[in-house]
Amino acid sequence: MAASGGREPAPKPSIRPNDLKPRILSAIVLAAGALGSAVAGGWLFAGVWAALSVMVYLEWFTIARSRPGSPPPGFHWSMVPGVALLAALALAIAGALLAGWSLPAGLPWLAGLFLAFLLAVSRAGLAHRRWQASGMLYAGGLIVSMLALRLSDSHGLVAVLALFAIVWGTDIGAYFTGRALGGPKLAPRISPNKTWSGFAGGLLTGIFAGMLVLSIAGLPLSFALILLCGVLALVSVAGDLFESHMKRRFGVKDSGHLIPGHGGFMDRLDAFLFAAILAAAIGLWRGGVQNAAGGLLTSW
Repeated sequence: MAASGGREPAPKPSIRPNDLKPRILSAIVLAAGALGSAVAGGWLFAGVWAALSVMVYLEWFTIARSRPGSPPPGFHWSMVPGVALLAALALAIAGALLAGWSLPAGLPWLAGLFLAFLLAVSRAGLAHRRWQASGMLYAGGLIVSMLALRLSDSHGLVAVLALFAIVWGTDIGAYFTGRALGGPKLAPRISPNKTWSGFAGGLLTGIFAGMLVLSIAGLPLSFALILLCGVLALVSVAGDLFESHMKRRFGVKDSGHLIPGHGGFMDRLDAFLFAAILAAAIGLWRGGVQNAAGGLLTSW
């Protein structure tokens, strides 16, 4: 709060008017693609999210090689084993859940690709090797969590749609509430435009959006389920702040430039990724591999 006791002015918009139209159009296309893949399910869903995880990994790897004030680094051969590992991971999980493949039979191949990935990073003479190697956990967490939730059982579609609603609702609610109310900054050293008012408004909006989807799907809204929506909304904010911290550490403004008005895929999936990983972890813990979505949403 300002020293005078008055309300601080709302933060200045970080989006120029000329950028608003492509940003909205890109958001519509991305949302349509995400919803379409979720509804389709099956191998199409697995392919779409495998591709997204690869893009996230490539952007992470590029950020971890960046230097402030220097042009973005280009392709490096050490990226190849990581891409192969993510593709093999997606294929193994989707095959196990959709076609009954034996997941343990694929573990030697995955282990071999993982060792090749670690060897490539260690032998490439790259700075920040730990950051580059940890990108596999980040991108791998996305593909594992999404396939586990959507492809595991009959509750998969509802789980993914509720996750979309919570994360998107939190993001949209935080943006408009923060612009309208302003006030003290949430994390000025990491993300200067975020405010505590936006944080509170985003949480409430995310919880309401998640409850709405679950209610439409016919699930009873127990206190535990409502609390789960709140926790996932909270974690999505943490995911957003984490990516902002990483970009600031390496002096990068956007994770990429492939999405008009938005930047890169990490910029769009940072909040969603954290929430998806937590949701899948809860579902796998409570329901196992074959009932992850049901474990997340039922029997609370």
